[in-house]
Amino acid sequence: MAQYIWKVIGAGGVLTLLSVVLPSAFFIESGAWVLLWSIGIIWGGDIYGDQIIGFIEDSRYMPIGVITTVLLIIALISMAISARNTKNEKNFKLNAGLSLFGGILTIIGPIVYYFCLAAVIPAVFWVDFLPFIGVFLPFIAGILGIIGAILATRSRK
Repeated sequence: MAQYIWKVIGAGGVLTLLSVVLPSAFFIESGAWVLLWSIGIIWGGDIYGDQIIGFIEDSRYMPIGVITTVLLIIALISMAISARNTKNEKNFKLNAGLSLFGGILTIIGPIVYYFCLAAVIPAVFWVDFLPFIGVFLPFIAGILGIIGAILATRSRK
């Protein structure tokens, strides 16, 4: 069983990486579409073939997006270290702590993103935009990180 724990933690890390790389919000209306990443990259277009790419211009968005992205990157690094060391069967208690820390940060990231944007840009942001896969994947990744921490704690004491 111990030889598979690193795969659970690693899967959480991969899903965390995907949550950073994939869009966190989208907008579709009347032939126009926009994808928005938590770091603030925006890409959109319309049915006429016009496209835009760049950073969101709303200064209220950027601090929240950067904080969320940094939380997810720290969680990714934590889970990657934990998975590597667990695979090499080094210090299971420390790796369980790293995995738990990464799992909790991965869950906190999208919660901060969603609720802070709702508070800072009230009644506008989540009315126009809808949460996308970059908001949902961290929850699955966090659960995998926490499960990996529990398994690592129980496997080698």
